Amino acid sequence: METDVLAFGMHDAEAPFVTPPSVPAHLGDVVICYPRAEAQAEAFEQSVEDELDRLVVHGVLHLLGYEDGTAEERERMWERQEEILRGFVQHKWR
Repeated sequence: METDVLAFGMHDAEAPFVTPPSVPAHLGDVVICYPRAEAQAEAFEQSVEDELDRLVVHGVLHLLGYEDGTAEERERMWERQEEILRGFVQHKWR
């Protein structure tokens, strides 16, 4: 089974990415598998747009250093993810 989201960070201790002071930091890239997002949206009975929102937030949290390898890490990450997504919902309905 393919994965739904991949995050490729730019912070490598051996070959750090150098950003000029006048340019915002580049955290890395988030890649989403659209067919997987569609399938998950259907399984979770939500829109594809909502599933894409969730996957983007999840990927960016990985770029910011969140992990989900243990139950404790997963709980911390998912709590933050849901907090951010609640903000999306409030913003959409303004």
